Order: sequence, then structure tokens, then C-alpha cells
Amino acid sequence: MEVLRQRNMRRPALEDSNHDEHVSMLPNDGEHSSQSNSIRVKRISSPGSKGNNLNFLRIPWAIELSACVFSVACMASVVLVLVLENGKSIDNWKLAIPVNAVVSFLATMAKSSFLLTLTEIISQLKWGHFRRSTQPLEDFELFDSASRGPLGSLLILRKHKDAVRASCAAFLVLAALLVDPFVQLSIRFPSKPFPETQNVTAATFRTTTAYNPSAIPYTGTDNWSQAAFSATRLQAAISAAIYTKDVVHELSCSTGNCTFTNLSTLGVCGSCSNITTAIKTSCGSECYYQMPSGSILMGYTISSPEGGRGITVWNSSAAGNFTNLDPTLNDGTNIMSFEAIQVPKFESFPPKTLNAWRGSLFWCGLTYETVNVTLGNISFSEPTKTYLQTRPPVDDGTANPANGPNLQWYLEFDPKPNVSGVFPRVLQVNIQDHRSAGRYLSELFSTGWNTLGYATEAPRSGYDGQRTAPLVRSAPSAGQQLAEEFDMQTLMARLAESMTEAVRTSQTMNTDSSERSDMLSAFSVYEKGTAFTWKTYVKVRWAWLALPITLITLSCVLLAIIVFKTRKERHLLWKSSAVAVLFHQLKGWDEEDLRISGPTDLFEKSKAMRGQLETFEGIQILKADGQQVP
Repeated sequence: MEVLRQRNMRRPALEDSNHDEHVSMLPNDGEHSSQSNSIRVKRISSPGSKGNNLNFLRIPWAIELSACVFSVACMASVVLVLVLENGKSIDNWKLAIPVNAVVSFLATMAKSSFLLTLTEIISQLKWGHFRRSTQPLEDFELFDSASRGPLGSLLILRKHKDAVRASCAAFLVLAALLVDPFVQLSIRFPSKPFPETQNVTAATFRTTTAYNPSAIPYTGTDNWSQAAFSATRLQAAISAAIYTKDVVHELSCSTGNCTFTNLSTLGVCGSCSNITTAIKTSCGSECYYQMPSGSILMGYTISSPEGGRGITVWNSSAAGNFTNLDPTLNDGTNIMSFEAIQVPKFESFPPKTLNAWRGSLFWCGLTYETVNVTLGNISFSEPTKTYLQTRPPVDDGTANPANGPNLQWYLEFDPKPNVSGVFPRVLQVNIQDHRSAGRYLSELFSTGWNTLGYATEAPRSGYDGQRTAPLVRSAPSAGQQLAEEFDMQTLMARLAESMTEAVRTSQTMNTDSSERSDMLSAFSVYEKGTAFTWKTYVKVRWAWLALPITLITLSCVLLAIIVFKTRKERHLLWKSSAVAVLFHQLKGWDEEDLRISGPTDLFEKSKAMRGQLETFEGIQILKADGQQVP
């Protein structure tokens, strides 16, 4: 009782916070000798110059503040590395150590540093815990355990929820277990296409402002303008669009992933409209259909000896570029136009339902905003169409005087007034190739359901009783294929697209001879695109870094609070010092209370023994009143 009364009567103010300043507060040798379990401490004087290299370590909280700054610097380095490498290919990383290993190393350094700070905070709070009130001596072990790892921190949270600062520090120690996995989860290594920088010719797309596959001059006759002389590449493109319903796109993309932008080329456009309501029908034994252009198409039925009946399901008539069936194309750009009737296959005669069509193919300018190749699959943006008109013929007598006045090699096209699309050069088409293409398409679309193929037709009686002349066809018969085409608008669009591919990829002929030097000044151009190569790259998921950054921030904030509190309350800064424990005496217990037989006995007694830290008569822990020691 006398000891506790003395404690309550005087409590001198504590001095500042390093061990040297409190040496005078230690008990003298006589006081130590009175204790059965005391440790004698011999004072050794040393020159002031000794240990100067440790002066920094004696500055209050110097190590912890440095660790906090170092932790912030390491995490800032992590963020900086990820900012610089985010979205970049791992091929750009120049160090031998992978980027994730560098980030992991920096994050580990940051974690270790703020854990050091938390360790010292918990250790310092241990002394404050006993300074404020009497506590079980086992709390010394509990706080020491919490400063060493997660298990002790978990016990602090369970047993001392009322100790707010200690609980916060313990929670941060537990949360630090998640730093490493969270940092690893912040980095992913997916793949995406990167622009090819080494091979700039890996992506090319041909465009043209001229079509001249034959390089045959126009002499004023049609000797070289027959369907048979149309370019084979063009014929193949037409057949593919009609029979295989496929358009073959030609370009160069060595990586299988390329992008082209703003491509302008001479091409072919198509149109098709349903004119069923505009035709006039007259049916007897046969049906006659008068088309808007004035041409008449016939439909008939055939009876077989077996009693079967057949009906005309397709009949079409086409005109080349000499005769234009579409009144909207009066600008000289027409290649071919046709009119057709289409009857369902099992319709009765005379047919009650039918469709009448009018379609055209004509020269135009096309501009593609983008052309993309993705994993080898080509996709075109919807082209911008520039409708054209022909320039009037001029006398080129100096170029080829044998042709005579107003005869020339090629047609020249300019954009129509007030239309979209701008071309740097005049668009040009060889007249012979223009006419032969028109004749080929005219033969192809002048067909019926039972028109023969390439074979020469023998003379036979027509339906009007007249003998017909032999017919030699250069184009295949597409009547049966066209009869089964239920979407003629799509067919004409596909046909125009396929022909455009043939036009822009055709070899444009030219000659250096003086009489042809001006023939086709525009050639095919290989437009360069951007080739992409799939590479693995760094993708940062920033949300996963929120936890490490928050823990470091809270650790530094908690350190600032503890520094402020210890200065304000003038607590001794023993923190995790093991030597400081050696200088503490247990006051108020007799010799029998302090005798222990083993770890179990020590643990049981520490739970029952309660004391409070006092410094008015040396550094000691005073026994609380009325407690019993087992």
C-alpha cells in the first residue's frame, strides 16, 4: 500500500526520448542488490567521440521515418515502371530481369519497409499500454508477438479491441499478407497486334486510276471490241460473283493483320431496281412483257410427251455500252444494262406472280475509309461512291493521226458536279476494254432458262416459225443461275465489287513509244498500309494496387500520429529494445511470487500478475493492489 501511495503522490514529468537521457532514472547498485533476481549493470564511461557513426540511429524515430520514406519511394517506383510499360510489348523491355520480377522486388522492399515501421509502432505502444493503467504481464509477450508477425497481430485484435492504435497497427500487419498477390494480380500479359516497324512493305493494297489490260488502240472499228477479247481476269471475277457468290480480294498482308486507310481507286458500281409495276403484260399461248425501255421479253410454257409442263422462269435482255437501258446513266459511264423477268419455278401459266428487274453496271470512283485484315479475314468499309461523267472527245492527231479527228485511246472521266469524292488524277479506261467488257456482260445477261452454254447453236425454227441464224456465245449461259437468284440487288452489288477487284488489280499496260507516250499516264499504285504482329504486352490493372498504396499511406499516417502522441505525452522511446526490459524491476511481489519452474508456470503467473509502468523511483513495474499470484 505504501508503494502505491507514493506512486499517486508524485509522478515527475518524463524527459525526452532516448536511453542516455534516462540513465539517471535507473536504480542505484544498492537497489539492484536488494532484489533476488536483479541484474547488476556496470557503468562504463567512454569518450564522446566513440560511436559517432551511430548518432543518426539515436535520433528519435529516424529509422522508422526513413523506412516510411523508403517504402513510399519503392511503391512510387512500382507505379512509375508500370506507367512506362503499360500497353507496351514485352519485347521493348531491355533488362534481363522480367518486368514482373522488377515490380515484385520493388513491392517486396516497400512491404518490408512499412512492416518495419509497424513493428516499431506496436513495440512502442506496448510501453504506453502499461503506462496508462495496470495490465496483465502476459501483454508484454502479446505485444512482442504482434510486432513479429500476423499471429500476434490477430491476438491483439481479438483481446484488445479497445486499444485503437495497437489494433490499427495489427490490422495493417495482417493486411500486408495480401500485398504480394495483389501486386502480382495488377500485371497481366495478354496479346494484341502491334504495328510492324521493321518491314514497311509488309502491307500493300493496289489502287488504280486507269484500266487498260489490253493496250489496244481504238481505230474506229469494233474488230478488237468483241466479248471474246474481254480480259480473262474480268471474266473470272464476273463468273465468281454469279456462280460461287464469292468475291476474291487481293492485297498483300504478310502478317495476316493489316490496316489500310483512305484508299481511292477506279471501280465499278452497280444498281438494280424492281420495275414490276412499270411493265405491260400480254398473255395468250405465250406471254409478252413490254419493259420501260420499249424492249419486249417473252415467256412461254412447254408440254412434254409425258404430260409435264415447264414455264419460262427467267428471260433477260441486255445492252452493252452502245445502248443504255437505264435513263439515269446518260453520262457515258455505262458498261452494261439489262432488263429481265423472273417467274417462280412452279408458277402456273399464265403466271400470276413475277418480278421484273432493271440493272446496270457502270464506271465510278470508290473511296474506302478503311480496309482491315484480321487473322487473314478481309473486311472493307462501305465505300464512298463518286459518280462520273465522260470528258468530250478531243482530236489527238499528233498521238495517232491514223485514228482521225476526235478518236482517242481512252475514255476520261471527271466527277460529276456536286458529288462526293476527290481524285488526284483523271480516271481513264481504254475504249477497247470498255467495249469488250460491255459486250461480254451483254451476252451473259441476254439469256433465258434454256439458253445453251458456250456451244454454237445450230439453225432452228423460232417460235414465230422463222429460221434463226447460228449464234456463237463467248459468255456462258447464266439463265438458270439468275433464275434462282432471289435478291438481285445483292447480286448486282456483289458483281460490281468483284469487277472492281479485277479492275484495280489488273496489269495496266503502257508503252514508252512516242505515239503512246500520253496513253495512260496513271498507273496502278501500291498503297502502303500498316501491318500488325501479335505480341505479348504489359497490361496494368490499377485497381489491384489500391491495397498496397493504402497500407503504405496508413502506416505513414499512423507513424505520424504515434510520433505526435509520444512527444506530447513524453513517453520513453524504448520501442522494441530488448535491453530496456533488462532495466525494469518488478515491484510489490515477494520472492516466492517471482520464482518460476518452467514455461507453463511463467505463462500462468504472467496472466495473473498485473502491474503498471512507473519511473519515479527508477524504471519499474508496480504490482496492482489486491491481486493474488497463483
